[in-house]
Amino acid sequence: MVKTILLVGLGIYITNFNHGFADAVILFIAMISLLDGVAAPVSAALVPQLVPKEERMKANGFLNVITQTIFVAGWPLGSILLISTNSSFIIWLTVMLFAVSTIHTVRMEVSEQTTDSVVPSNWCSIKSGWVAIRQIPTIRTLISIDFITTLASSVWVAAVIYVYVEKKLQLGEE
Repeated sequence: MVKTILLVGLGIYITNFNHGFADAVILFIAMISLLDGVAAPVSAALVPQLVPKEERMKANGFLNVITQTIFVAGWPLGSILLISTNSSFIIWLTVMLFAVSTIHTVRMEVSEQTTDSVVPSNWCSIKSGWVAIRQIPTIRTLISIDFITTLASSVWVAAVIYVYVEKKLQLGEE
């Protein structure tokens, strides 16, 4: 819901103050990106609460396929939309899609699950995760692939933003 509110703010800002003030746009984008980083773990944490145990593997696979498809299709689709429309249209389309997503998310019923097991401390949980990454080659490989993909995405986004700032906002490296 916070991400949707930030997107509405960004849409209003870009629509009304389209010239200059690149710092504010970058601040909006940084906050939205931070929330994007939180979205995947939250989605993964919801799967056990929404899906029966015998269906979780299938649900996790489906969720990953959908997520990766969106990531792969998002860049070319976004580029086509940017070429054929303008940035305000893309922002408002995104706001509309996130509003629909927020409405559906709020309507989900998540049952509280109680467990009798001992909850490990935060440090033990973090430590066990790092130990698993170090000891299990498959997890280590997946984490490495995810890290490289994230790094490549960051470089790509930085390049696109640089071209936008240089060409559209007509600002240089100063």
